[in-house]
Amino acid sequence: MTDDPSLQAESKPSVRRVEWGFASFAILWSLWLVGQVARDRFWLTGLCFYIPSPVMAAVGLVAASVLGYRKNGRISTLLGLMTLAPTLMVGFVENHWSRPLAEASAGPSVRLVHWNIAYGVWGLAGVEQELVRRRATIYVLSEVPLPYDLTKLAARLGPYHVAVRMGSMAVIATGQLLDPTELVNEKNLKVNSVTWEDGGQPLKIFAVDATSNLLVARDPHLRRLVSLMKQHHPDLVAGDFNAPRRSRSLCPLPDGFAHAYDVAGQGWSATWPVVGPLYAIDQCLISASILPTKYELWSNRFSDHRLQELDFIPRSATERESR
Repeated sequence: MTDDPSLQAESKPSVRRVEWGFASFAILWSLWLVGQVARDRFWLTGLCFYIPSPVMAAVGLVAASVLGYRKNGRISTLLGLMTLAPTLMVGFVENHWSRPLAEASAGPSVRLVHWNIAYGVWGLAGVEQELVRRRATIYVLSEVPLPYDLTKLAARLGPYHVAVRMGSMAVIATGQLLDPTELVNEKNLKVNSVTWEDGGQPLKIFAVDATSNLLVARDPHLRRLVSLMKQHHPDLVAGDFNAPRRSRSLCPLPDGFAHAYDVAGQGWSATWPVVGPLYAIDQCLISASILPTKYELWSNRFSDHRLQELDFIPRSATERESR
């Protein structure tokens, strides 16, 4: 490496800094690649999977540009080639930039909002104001503080809204919320089920909250969630999964399920942290009984998570059978 004439002209400490910098990036790039191939199959590969592609792309591009400016051509070119992989992942795999065409269907649209409100530590008044502004039919909230008067919040959201709390999660909706059940209530995974009914086809909703502890492997919990989805056939699954959308158990999903972002969203898909989102860890999954029309993510200063918003039309039994 030091045979390059441009490097020989530099001092030895400067050459060593370039070599160590390149070696460090190469190691990090190798770990990132392991994560992209194995994803969260094992706990250790899961840690590699959580190395953010946007960070890898940004660091590589900056380093390649600096070295190119300083006429370290060979290393600059090599860095540029290595950076190509995470750049393509960001641009064409982890995000897409046009919204898929929505299917035509009759019927009124329903809006579901999921939001991790971080126990209100960023300002409960602001949280409530933002929820009111969304004008949703169904709200699924993660990390709801105790104590907190959900009845008053439901009244603020609309005259026909009712609320159900299940541990640290809550569902607020118009009409009726029937059979609230804590299917899993453990330290590292919570899966709650409730049936929403408002004069039309009843919809079963799963509200999910998984641990953020990096010492806990994600895949076993995600496989358990998928098993419950196959067993109970929910129409909607929403929550803070603390696992990327491309996790092994979430990509692909069981037959009949899809990510709302993939079928009705566009743009930057990461949901955390709000300041420079890098991880798509808040998920909204839909079954064949749901016709999505639009999925969007919104940032504000009242939580460290972005808010998920899904507009959809419940499919009739005839539409479902024809698919």
